[in-house]
Amino acid sequence: MSYLKTNDSGNISYADPRNAFNTLTQAQATMRFKPVFGMTSPIAGAQATSPSASATNIVAVWGMRGGSTTIIHGETCVVSDFDQVVTLPPIGAAELNASMTSTSNFNVAIECDAGAVSGTVTNTTTPPVAMGFLVTQPTALAQAATLGLKNGYGGISHLLDNSYGTSGVASGVGIRIYPEGSSTPLTLLSTNTTTGTGNAAGWYGFSDYLDNVGATGTGGSRYSGLFTASLERLPGLQATAGSVHAQAQIFVSLQ
Repeated sequence: MSYLKTNDSGNISYADPRNAFNTLTQAQATMRFKPVFGMTSPIAGAQATSPSASATNIVAVWGMRGGSTTIIHGETCVVSDFDQVVTLPPIGAAELNASMTSTSNFNVAIECDAGAVSGTVTNTTTPPVAMGFLVTQPTALAQAATLGLKNGYGGISHLLDNSYGTSGVASGVGIRIYPEGSSTPLTLLSTNTTTGTGNAAGWYGFSDYLDNVGATGTGGSRYSGLFTASLERLPGLQATAGSVHAQAQIFVSLQ
């Protein structure tokens, strides 16, 4: 897999096609994905044109307003069991305020290319693969920041309801995620666009919490691990009754 980073800092000549906002309007390169049945010759140059897609030519295009593009090639992983629903047992507000919790276990499984490296530190020579739990809902993200649940690296401590703060939704509660056998909760990702920021931001090397459970059909490895979702009272707040429906995405990425 090739991972492309662009830094558009305005260094390209103004002769390049731009709009009124100084943004380039023409693709600066093309990337072709090679199907098993072949491909045509790749296009090179500072400004490549995008050829038409066909059975032998699957094209991706990117541009930059001026700056650099870094192409990182590394072995990566994909999530193999997504769209899970984790159901937590009912629990009362009084119980939560008495420091009780409602918990349920769930499994995470991924498949990795042969040679995939686990880690969180950016390395353009041998880029590692990290995993994390990404908070995806805008209200949950905004409320986490308002309640002081977001740290300076962007990491989030508790997963809040998708509609936290609205009528009928429980308040003063959030979900924490624990690796199997650990009393230390994971930090959750608030974004997947910033990598190499480590545990504080919510990135973890995949082998930190997933075990190798066998080979894939393509010569890679399968990894699996157990986690616990725990509904808890938020620090400094009182739990109030209501529903809880929260979403997070299991995410893996080259660093």
